[in-house]
Amino acid sequence: MPDTVRVRVRVIPGGRLEDLELEPGSKVADMVERLGLALSGVVVLRDGSPLPEDEVVEEGEYTVLLAASGG
Repeated sequence: MPDTVRVRVRVIPGGRLEDLELEPGSKVADMVERLGLALSGVVVLRDGSPLPEDEVVEEGEYTVLLAASGG
């Protein structure tokens, strides 16, 4: 089993790109926390499909969409 799971995350809007190394078994919620974001304010996508917060993260690329707010 690998020591870490490597992921590349693009945060939209803004296009911030982050390369993270997570513990095996880390969940989407853990990844969002590592990015310093609130889980309640984002949607995480892999291959264009939204993921639940308890989904186990696999190596690869993810997109984090920040929810728009304001009035």
